[in-house]
Amino acid sequence: MSITNSGSTINFSKPVVCQSVTSPIVTCDLNLKIPTIQLSGEVVETGSLCFNTNSNTLNVFNGSSWISTPGPTGQSGPAGSNGSQGPIGQTGPAGSQGPAGSQGSGGPAFSAYASGQQTTIGNNVISFNREEFDTDSTYDTSNSRWTPGVEGYYQINALVTSRFDTGSSGDIYINLRKNGTIIKSSTRFASSASFINPSINTIVYLSATDYIDIQGVTSAIFNTNPVYGMGTNQAWVYFNGCFLKSA
Repeated sequence: MSITNSGSTINFSKPVVCQSVTSPIVTCDLNLKIPTIQLSGEVVETGSLCFNTNSNTLNVFNGSSWISTPGPTGQSGPAGSNGSQGPIGQTGPAGSQGPAGSQGSGGPAFSAYASGQQTTIGNNVISFNREEFDTDSTYDTSNSRWTPGVEGYYQINALVTSRFDTGSSGDIYINLRKNGTIIKSSTRFASSASFINPSINTIVYLSATDYIDIQGVTSAIFNTNPVYGMGTNQAWVYFNGCFLKSA
């Protein structure tokens, strides 16, 4: 059923019932008034409308009862309290490997040598009184000691080319000492020949404050080798070391 109004007001005293019409249409140009009385004693068709003036809601008959149509959305209520934490999830897959880091700056190194001949070296600290290099200024030429200043593992080398004093013969070797205690020794030579070459090549652990030096041990009078070459003993009587790895 279709009712069209071109100027006047059409009043419905009862719900509008349209039978055998798939989509009932009520069209008006000005005003459409909906009944305000909900019928109960008469046959009410599903879909009938009624406006409730008490609650200001539009009601519709659903076939068994009158229900209000949804009104406008109200304001949001306050947020509820947080729920309890859920269980920990499974570990995700490992990420891809990152780029290699930059190379570290390493540790200290030094090299010292004897500037001249040292006589009577038996049971004395060998003098290496000239520096070839000293990266961290931790070698002391006054007592021939090296204190690295950085904890780690170090390569240590020493060569003390020696000769017997005139008419002497006996044994000679050298020791590497840490804080005055022997930790490594060279081969022991027993001979009266010149140009005996006791040497030490080893790896040691040093704390930042440990010091090392080289001690000569003899059973007769020995001297370090006289100066050769360029007026120094860089190639004959030397002591050096370098950082290898952190502890």
